[in-house]
Amino acid sequence: MDHGLAVRRGEKILFAGDSITDCEHRGIAAPLGFGYVQLVDSLIKVHRPDLVLEVVNRGNSGDTILDLENRWARDVLEEKPDTLFVMIGVNDVLNRYVEEKKSLAVSDDAYRESYRKLVRLTRRELDPRIVLLEPTCLELSLEDPPNRDLRGLARVVEEVGAEFGLDVLPVFRRLSSVVESGLSRGWYTDFTHPHFPGHALIALIILDYLGLQLAPAGP
Repeated sequence: MDHGLAVRRGEKILFAGDSITDCEHRGIAAPLGFGYVQLVDSLIKVHRPDLVLEVVNRGNSGDTILDLENRWARDVLEEKPDTLFVMIGVNDVLNRYVEEKKSLAVSDDAYRESYRKLVRLTRRELDPRIVLLEPTCLELSLEDPPNRDLRGLARVVEEVGAEFGLDVLPVFRRLSSVVESGLSRGWYTDFTHPHFPGHALIALIILDYLGLQLAPAGP
């Protein structure tokens, strides 16, 4: 492994999550989607083509952590990633506020227990490097109930990370700073989904974690 680089040549990196990870990766933007996963892959290819990494997108629009759990064996364990990034939580919260979807909402306690179950299972079966990402912030006041709930889920992710000794990346914290600054115009396609600047921020958080120092491309 290169000094300061948290990934080895030839590794498989898998991203699991909901629509913010999905980004049409099974459709018009196959195979990696048009979001942060594609950006991570592209920037690694540009700056470190020698790494020859395999990047896999296993996001699924609309998923809660319970949906993630239901497809975990097929979408994660069978893929046998060397490094696994997980970002989930927006639908767990938003379903609490949509009358016809309240039965699909996930409480903080159920979210915590499902996350703990997935980490234990993955370590038992594969033991890859597991990196947890806080869920994203909504483009709403940080005092609006959905954002307060997402801040609560971000704390749960921190708790799970601390319990299992996993790194946690500050996605909610970084995006909420942009929203709170009032400078988030153009950062979201709607109040839920980040647009290109939001995806770029998530990608840069991940690349910084991996130790990839971006520099001008070229000979």
